[in-house]
Amino acid sequence: MRFFIVFSTVIAPLLSATLVPMPREIDLGEGKLVVDVQTAVIAPDDLAPQAEVLTAALQKTTGYVHRFRTIKQVARFRYKRAIKLSLGKFEKPEFYRIEITPEGATIQGSDLAGLMHGIQTMAQLLPINDKPLPRALIPAQIIQDWPENPRRIFHLDVNAHLFPTDNLKSLIDWLSFHKLNELHLQLNGDHGWRMESLRFPKLHEIGSIRTSTPPFGDPTGSDSTEYAGYYSRKKIKELIAHANSRAITVVPTFTFTTGATSLIASYPELGDSPLKVANTWQDRKIGVLQTDSTLRFLDELLAEVAELFPAENIRIQGSSSKFHDSLEKIIARHRKKILLSDNIKTTDFSVYSRRKEAELLLATKLEAEEGFNPVHKVYQWQPAPLSQASLRTRYVHEFAKLQYLVFPRIAAFAEATWLPASNLNYVEFRTRLDSLDKRYRLGKV
Repeated sequence: MRFFIVFSTVIAPLLSATLVPMPREIDLGEGKLVVDVQTAVIAPDDLAPQAEVLTAALQKTTGYVHRFRTIKQVARFRYKRAIKLSLGKFEKPEFYRIEITPEGATIQGSDLAGLMHGIQTMAQLLPINDKPLPRALIPAQIIQDWPENPRRIFHLDVNAHLFPTDNLKSLIDWLSFHKLNELHLQLNGDHGWRMESLRFPKLHEIGSIRTSTPPFGDPTGSDSTEYAGYYSRKKIKELIAHANSRAITVVPTFTFTTGATSLIASYPELGDSPLKVANTWQDRKIGVLQTDSTLRFLDELLAEVAELFPAENIRIQGSSSKFHDSLEKIIARHRKKILLSDNIKTTDFSVYSRRKEAELLLATKLEAEEGFNPVHKVYQWQPAPLSQASLRTRYVHEFAKLQYLVFPRIAAFAEATWLPASNLNYVEFRTRLDSLDKRYRLGKV
């Protein structure tokens, strides 16, 4: 019998499985699938990265190393039950289908993203326990699911504070767990340039360093300690590969018409006068000179960005439509599309709106720069086809603080953007937060 699970009280035991976002359709079957050392993961060779995500989740549950087997290897190994991964012919993008019986399970996706969503749902169905369970049980069922909104973005501004790539990989794992599909990294601003540039090395040699950082609660003060750091090309490629294996697209984000202090500090000819990288949190509306020489500079810079990032988009912050017309042409020459952060009506633009109803800022009440958003407000927020949760890092000095700000609000954002509005039920969502919190704690969030 099919249940639309968000309204069902009959299947309450499943709610403890921390399904977030909740799937649209679940058909309950009879019996349970045993997951133990005799359970194999089988997939074609080209789905090895996705299979490894599932085997890692199984290992956390059972304590056993579950190595996946390719279809060609199956005949040489003994196993009692199998979880089989494949791509299927489904019309909807990011669609997945899971069938679980006592004999085994299949996870199919319409594309790699859909398959990863199915794997994450399977991982969420596994029991949560402080210690490994050598024998875990999953109720028999069929799940069919797909997203309502095609682009579900987490935007992280790392110009004020950046984090080691291992931290960002952990963040990507959790974004994938919640079925978000894009990570937008803002790599420059007034307070630092955060990407290695071969063509313009002064960007990371000079622009990544500020003389001090304001202490908490004093936006114009100084801690008298130099702050520096940037992501090397090698680390960026490593991060992109990790994200791709989890169906997350990493989109580079830059600001040129405002927040360009670190850029001008590195190459003063791009501005009205020489500057130093900003070391206070005061807003500076400083942009590059909008000249032909600046556009030639940005042409070379964006060529390097386009080569490094495989994403279709390069995202640009700001509001100068005439200047962005020129940037659009430059970016198009490098076979990318511009993604604007403002609601500028322009031909062939992917327009991202930053109006209050279309952006979510994750901030605490004391540190809110543009409004405080507790979990219930995040869940009740009305998303658009292109929606994001955004976090500035002025007051986020370490990764533990980032986790504190993001979780569990990212779960509310994920469900609000995944399901149609008619399926959302905040009261029911709250019933899953306790078990989700336990999963966070076991995952060291």
